[in-house]
Amino acid sequence: MQDPNLAIRPDFTSDEHLEAREQLVADGLTEEQAARSLASLWTIANNTAKAAWAEGLERREANRIKAEEEARQQQQAQEDEEEAAH
Repeated sequence: MQDPNLAIRPDFTSDEHLEAREQLVADGLTEEQAARSLASLWTIANNTAKAAWAEGLERREANRIKAEEEARQQQQAQEDEEEAAH
């Protein structure tokens, strides 16, 4: 998954999105309303993806910190054992 913070909202007035606009126009929206609706839906989905991305980063950071602490404790326990053996 790519960072959604770097995503650029598509141009929903372009020919690439003509079919989606036509479906909304068939439901009673104008071309402009259809393009704005598509842009709004994209923004909502992107904001959700951004929140999930941030949660993932936080989770990975917490796991990294936990692993470092466990490694540090293991190293300390090993050093304590070696010192006790001498």
